[in-house]
Amino acid sequence: MAALLDSSHEFSSLVKQLHVSPDNPALKQAVVRHLPEMMALAKVNPVALYRLAQIHSPTSPQYKQMMRQAATMGCTNAMLAISELLVKSHSPADLKTAAHYLTMIERSKDSYMMKQSRALLDSHPEVVSLMKAEFKADSYNTGIRFFNKQAEARVQPEYEIENSPAIRFANEF
Repeated sequence: MAALLDSSHEFSSLVKQLHVSPDNPALKQAVVRHLPEMMALAKVNPVALYRLAQIHSPTSPQYKQMMRQAATMGCTNAMLAISELLVKSHSPADLKTAAHYLTMIERSKDSYMMKQSRALLDSHPEVVSLMKAEFKADSYNTGIRFFNKQAEARVQPEYEIENSPAIRFANEF
């Protein structure tokens, strides 16, 4: 598993380099070589799914869908990335969703991500009031319920990696 995580980190750095110099054929080939391994890892690891999503443009629907999935699976990096996108839209529904993800980051106690999410909140104070409302709604009589909460089922990826544009990108080479 450690080799897979190292591969995930290496893939992430290759993608970052590819975004800087998109016409470099050696980088493209290196990314394509890692794609099958990353796609297999992304099915079970939310961080790998987050890193795989970075192959796409942040404005693409594939990026947004994969980031939402990784966030739903518990990846705080993806929660912050999708929150940044949602806050830019200024839609009330998107702001509420961003507040939910930022609240989840706060609950995760991930200090690095909390610091970055607070920087996002400093620049978008309208989300803070939504977060306060969410904290208040969740904290009221959490132990007393008429119906017990259903045990959370393991989140299955909704994104079909086999049919993704990344695969089509890989097949071009």
